[in-house]
Amino acid sequence: MGAAVKMHKDNASYPGNIQMLAKILTPSVRKVLGQKGNLLDIAIRQNVIDNVKKLSLSSTILSEAVEQKKLMIVGGVYKLASGKVELVKGVSAATKIDHFMSTTTK
Repeated sequence: MGAAVKMHKDNASYPGNIQMLAKILTPSVRKVLGQKGNLLDIAIRQNVIDNVKKLSLSSTILSEAVEQKKLMIVGGVYKLASGKVELVKGVSAATKIDHFMSTTTK
């Protein structure tokens, strides 16, 4: 995600697959431009939001399972330093899981 931010802000380019991956992440960066706070952190959160939505709409099997409350798709950010996953609060393809979203898991 850092490469995508630098690509957008500084017109940076990268070798090989890094450039391709940064281009894929660029829409998340564009969505949060102008928001207050650390652009990288905000873009990471937006990428989680975008991918939870994309995953939940990617298949009728998944979307039906979510509707029937047999499946919950949640988004999180893995923190390398701590080894914890911080769930992104309010980001899910299910209902009534706010209590779950405010926790972290290892």
